[in-house]
Amino acid sequence: MVTKEKAGAVTMVVTKEGDHYLARAEGLSIFTEATSLNELKHNIREAVLLHLEGGEHERHGLPANPAIEVVYDFSETL
Repeated sequence: MVTKEKAGAVTMVVTKEGDHYLARAEGLSIFTEATSLNELKHNIREAVLLHLEGGEHERHGLPANPAIEVVYDFSETL
């Protein structure tokens, strides 16, 4: 099975807890949160790039500026 990490993308799963949106990367230690989806979008990009700087992207088989796939899971809040 080819994971998104192997395909050159980072997958972030977004959930909502109370007034906050939380985003966690699948297969990487990346986490961020925000009070709006617009703020979260900015925070996700910043968190991914910070995590992968200094050659870390190569260790994970990712390009220096990887695609970011965002999956929204609001099933618990419906």
